[in-house]
Amino acid sequence: MFKTILKNLNAVRYILLFIFTLSGLKGISQKPDDIIDPKHINFELLRTLIEEEVNKIRIENGIHPLSRDETLTKAAQDQAEFMKKTKKIQHEQPSKAKATPLKRAHFYKSTSAIVGENCHGVYYNTKTKIYGENQRVYLKTYRQIAYAFAQGWKNSKDHFQNIINKNFVVEGVGIAYDEKEKLFYSAQVFGSEPYKPFDDVKINYKSFGLKPYDPNACRELEKNFDYLPELLSNNVFVEDGKLYFYFQNLEEFKQVFKDKKDGIAIDIVRREQYSCSHGNSYYPSEVHRGELLKPIYKSKILKINQLKKTNEVWATVADVPSYVDTNTTEFNLLIIKDNHVCQTIFFNNIDGENIRSLAIDWAVDTVTPTQKFDSISRQLQFEILFEKAKYDYKLSEIKPILDSISLNQYQIQQIKITAYSSVEGTKEDNEKLQRKRAESILKAIQEYQLKNVPTVIKTQENWAGFFESIKGSPYEKDFAEFSEEVIRKIINSDTLDYNLEPYLEDQRKGIVVIDLASKLPDSTLAKVLINRYQSAVKMHEVEQAKALQAAIFRMIRKGLIKKETFFDIKIPHTKENIPLNNNLNAFKGILYPETDSLFLALAKEIDIQLYIAPKNPYLLYNKYLILLKRWEDNYNIVKDAKQLYKDIIKLNALGMDAWRVKQLELNYHLIAADYFYETKQFKEREKSLKKIKDALTSANLSMKQTYDIARYFMFQMRIEWAVELMKPWIDKGEFNEDFIFSFLTVAIYTDDVVPKSKYYEYLKIAQKLNPERFCQLFGYPNMSFQLLEDLNIKEIYCTHCNDDRTPKKR
Repeated sequence: MFKTILKNLNAVRYILLFIFTLSGLKGISQKPDDIIDPKHINFELLRTLIEEEVNKIRIENGIHPLSRDETLTKAAQDQAEFMKKTKKIQHEQPSKAKATPLKRAHFYKSTSAIVGENCHGVYYNTKTKIYGENQRVYLKTYRQIAYAFAQGWKNSKDHFQNIINKNFVVEGVGIAYDEKEKLFYSAQVFGSEPYKPFDDVKINYKSFGLKPYDPNACRELEKNFDYLPELLSNNVFVEDGKLYFYFQNLEEFKQVFKDKKDGIAIDIVRREQYSCSHGNSYYPSEVHRGELLKPIYKSKILKINQLKKTNEVWATVADVPSYVDTNTTEFNLLIIKDNHVCQTIFFNNIDGENIRSLAIDWAVDTVTPTQKFDSISRQLQFEILFEKAKYDYKLSEIKPILDSISLNQYQIQQIKITAYSSVEGTKEDNEKLQRKRAESILKAIQEYQLKNVPTVIKTQENWAGFFESIKGSPYEKDFAEFSEEVIRKIINSDTLDYNLEPYLEDQRKGIVVIDLASKLPDSTLAKVLINRYQSAVKMHEVEQAKALQAAIFRMIRKGLIKKETFFDIKIPHTKENIPLNNNLNAFKGILYPETDSLFLALAKEIDIQLYIAPKNPYLLYNKYLILLKRWEDNYNIVKDAKQLYKDIIKLNALGMDAWRVKQLELNYHLIAADYFYETKQFKEREKSLKKIKDALTSANLSMKQTYDIARYFMFQMRIEWAVELMKPWIDKGEFNEDFIFSFLTVAIYTDDVVPKSKYYEYLKIAQKLNPERFCQLFGYPNMSFQLLEDLNIKEIYCTHCNDDRTPKKR
């Protein structure tokens, strides 16, 4: 079955070709199986039969048949005659105007931009072995000669690629016969969809003298400015009937465009060229796809630049031609070096946004810093870390969590335990260790009088956690090439070349998920919580008070308790009450609007508590969090930025969760990057950007935080970083609509991170998620419709979407 793309049109083409074949044969005396008379050869019959045999091969491979194009037929005939004259099978000619298949096609006024050519020679009435056949035969009939040509091409790798190339939709066959040598020469020229220019606009094959890509001319640009396609993907503007070019930095512009023959040109491309109703149609040129406007070079751009004072570039390139509909048009930017087109940059609205800082949580010292409660699914999840080769776990360590469940009037429905080991040691020993860890956790839970609760236990080696932990480390690239067994041998060999313990220690853990059901309605529970909380504070039951604080906070968020009622309860400033007072400050930071006066008041309260407990990690964390929030709005707040960074790192030694410290570190570098940019410390800014990337390895980001950082990387033109950050979430299936559609706009640039085959899969996922949004994806204001040049992408798109960017009805 033919693919959706070109399906209807090419069915018509094939019918017409068939009708043409019949009508051509009707008017002549020879038939396909007639023996050829060398004195009276019916070249038209042989040409038609060759076309027929080649189309059979395409159809066998699920590809639309080709239709004849007279200009390509002339080009093919020219080459067949040339091969007869020179007695050599070849694709070149000495004539400059006809030197290559493409130039010959354009010499005869073809408007195909992509051209291929197959050439071959077949002896007449000579015992010959046809490719794919076992015996030698005498080739005497028209059908035999045509079949021999097609089979010769089919069994040659390069020639076969021309035959099955989906870009080709038209062709022409040329034939010449050398009577003395009894040798038929044939050339078949293939072409992409012929280009149809704007009305009353003639084809210009000279392209203003611009030359195709040349590695020597373009080497410096590619080496030093490989980011230009992303940077300039949205830098051609249409205003009041004129086209403008914008460049963000004047000095950088001068570095890119150094010489007098360096400049830019605008290529006008229409959506109709990528219509689902036919093959992709490009201007017959080696340097542009649509109508090319006259190039503009460095000296003129600098002369007419309107933003010299702000160190930017804004220059009028040309008037928009009157025949151009800007609603269905894209303007490609051609980067010219030494009159060679080195880069073609087409529109792509990269969904980037600068962020001053990441939304991160205040440090609340509740029942456990690693627990996560999902109030929607009523699940409590927490991690239990084990030392190397250890598996003992005691009730005392889990009791505060189970107490908090009871205090919040929840009933435990089910307990799921997943016990992990790190990946060193043997698989058999690890399985025993995993089982012992799971049994130890279960025993501790059952001691809390929960023996009859349904329990599910899973055990496994934590390979996923290991590979995640080494991301961004010196070992990431090495280990990406190794199998799990090879990695295990390296770890177990204890070689001095690898210090892997820091990456293994976090993998030895158990994850406990407790499914809960509420015993009391929230409205009933809200009435008694405040009294219980006051009683717990009075009786110095700090652990219970912490659990009740968390429950009251949840009720405040639901609007069932007034926050003033909660905050009016005064907690004495004693050492044992540090966690409670810290939590009150954190809850105020969450519940009240963020203002400088609030931050100052909270900072003052934290300083009072730090006088009592100067090394409390929760207090210090929240102090630095406030400082960063204030620094974000006023760079003068922080007098010594490097000392602040050192203080943040010291939180690790004080027992604060590593992922929390990483998130603080992340925000520090986000703010510092902007600070260094504003103060023109560009080398320091670059260091901060790299440290942002490094801090992500163990920052335990949520999907929303990941999305925000990825868009920040897009804004900063760190496209590959954004893709690397987002891809694991896509592969896990943990994403929303905005996440995957934003991912698609950048993943198209990173074949080394996202292979084409994977990108096609992601497109199909997005299409199922939102068909309407998917059909709007290719074209303003999203991605360029020129990405449909990839015929696999075009097939996916055209299967589901109409040319007007609406979903097809099923």
